[in-house]
Amino acid sequence: MENYQASEEQSNKNNNTIIDGNDIHDNNYQPDYDSEIKSRAKKDMLYGALWCVGGLVATAANIGFIFWGAIVFGGFQFIKGVYNYSTSD
Repeated sequence: MENYQASEEQSNKNNNTIIDGNDIHDNNYQPDYDSEIKSRAKKDMLYGALWCVGGLVATAANIGFIFWGAIVFGGFQFIKGVYNYSTSD
C-alpha cells in the first residue's frame, strides 16, 4: 500500500496537482480566454466592416433608400470588436 501512495504522491507532484481533503486543485490549469476573446473580436470586426461597407455601397447605389440599419449595426459591431480585441491582453 505504501508503494501505491508513493507513486500517487509522485504523480501528483509531476502534474502539479494538490489534493487537499476531498478537493483537487490543478496549478497548471489556466483557461485560454484571451485567444477566444480575440478570435471573437476579429470576427466582429470583419462582419461589422462588411455590414457597414455593404450599407454604404447600397446607399451610394442610389436606389432610393438609405440603409441606416446596416451602416449603424456594422459600425457598432466593428467598434465592439476593436474594443474587445484591444482590451483582451
